[in-house]
Amino acid sequence: MTIIFLFLFGLAVGSFLNVLIYRWNVEGSPSTFCGRSFCPVCRKALVWKDLVPVFSFIRLRGRCRFCQAPISRAYPIVELVTAISFVATGVNPFNLIFISTLIVIFFSDWIYGLIPDQTVILLSILGLARYRLDGLAAGVVAASLLAMLIVITRGRGLGWGDVKLSLAMGLLLGPIGLMIALWIGFVSGGLAAVLLLLLRRKKMRDTMALGPYLVVGIWAAYFYGDKISTLARL
Repeated sequence: MTIIFLFLFGLAVGSFLNVLIYRWNVEGSPSTFCGRSFCPVCRKALVWKDLVPVFSFIRLRGRCRFCQAPISRAYPIVELVTAISFVATGVNPFNLIFISTLIVIFFSDWIYGLIPDQTVILLSILGLARYRLDGLAAGVVAASLLAMLIVITRGRGLGWGDVKLSLAMGLLLGPIGLMIALWIGFVSGGLAAVLLLLLRRKKMRDTMALGPYLVVGIWAAYFYGDKISTLARL
């Protein structure tokens, strides 16, 4: 019963995260808790039967009921990822908020190339709740280094959202966790960039969002940081 509850609850939360991902990144969107959801193409307000997580997408065959415009597959993916993550995480309010914030960061940067300030603030608050003030200095150092990289590379591959995120990462993870998260983020991002270049999906001049890979690093450092640091010492 707990697994079923967490899965259904995750679907519902995932639907809300879709709202945040859109409204926190698209100019002219309603504020977070104001206004009904709508089709981004025809702007028609959606009713409850259009908003049932995953099932509405399947029932509508991936198209808006009004204008027949394609519905982004990101919507059911976010809902399913959230549901599965909630089942894997278990009943822990702190961790559920943490996972939800990471999901918003991942898909915001993946789709829009932006990391909303609201998510950075949430992660910082979670970091303060864990009393990881020892990571503040490390976060400042990491943010300074990333800012220098932005200046040197003229913003190719890095953005100011990544700089802000590194500050929150320091508060949340502490110095060691921050280093682990950055290492995983940069290595996985670099490998993905090489693969995309080989597949000719990207060109050398193209930019690539780093946020999703930093999210992978944050997740790994948060849940498995001690094991990773132990292995690294070997």
